[in-house]
Amino acid sequence: LSLSSLRTPPAALPARRAAVAHPAPAAPSMTIVPNTFTSLAPLFKLKPDTSFADIYPLLDEAVEMTKTHSGVLYYGFVLNQAEGTLICREAYRTMEDTAAHIDAVAISGWFDRMFEFVELVKLDFHGPADSMAMLGVKYTGFGPNLFVHREGGFMTPM
Repeated sequence: LSLSSLRTPPAALPARRAAVAHPAPAAPSMTIVPNTFTSLAPLFKLKPDTSFADIYPLLDEAVEMTKTHSGVLYYGFVLNQAEGTLICREAYRTMEDTAAHIDAVAISGWFDRMFEFVELVKLDFHGPADSMAMLGVKYTGFGPNLFVHREGGFMTPM
């Protein structure tokens, strides 16, 4: 195109091709199962004069320990360097698997060592209503926030 062509009346411009209708892509085929798992997301904040480097060995230890626990769907830490916070993102097939994991970590002494470097800001549990009732009572000392799955949610098997 040239600047002079911008001034050319529309009738003198070449005709445009007609738009071609494309069918919408088919929805992917996936297996859907009810959302019955439980998850939790403890949020920790580094204590003053603590760096993430101080806790990396503890995070690695928790990951390795959790690899031996039953019913784990996912487990890992996400870090917010700017705010000095971290969240452990974790989910388990059942409420019993969730409780067994937390109890095993407590028995190992990991929480005691971790709390030398961090404070627990909040603990969120997510899951079916019956699971939330049990976990809320069992871990009331942590002041958990309980989020109940809304009916109709789903997940896809991995």
